[in-house]
Amino acid sequence: MTFKTVVAADTLRVALCGELDQHAAVGLRASFALLVADVSIRHMEIDCREVALMDSSGIGLLLCWYRALTARQGQLSLHNVQPVVLRVLRISGIHRIVDISDELGGKSCTAKTI
Repeated sequence: MTFKTVVAADTLRVALCGELDQHAAVGLRASFALLVADVSIRHMEIDCREVALMDSSGIGLLLCWYRALTARQGQLSLHNVQPVVLRVLRISGIHRIVDISDELGGKSCTAKTI
């Protein structure tokens, strides 16, 4: 899985590419540990346009980020979610607590690979 990030004010914008499975979730958890722990980051916007698959490990990672952000009155939102991933999000019920929308404002990001 590859990802791109940009921090703007109190918002971390992330573009993910690939499969958000157990292997990727472990790497992403480690890669984002410091960013998510930064109390100045209150919001996280994830562009899922290029996420082809998400399993329960991906859901667990989203819940971890959600808890960290809401603990400081922040918000996690997902954008451009593919139908197969949206189905998993709905089955899990995460769509009830995380904002899911069709579009994300285009921002340039710095690419990283895990």
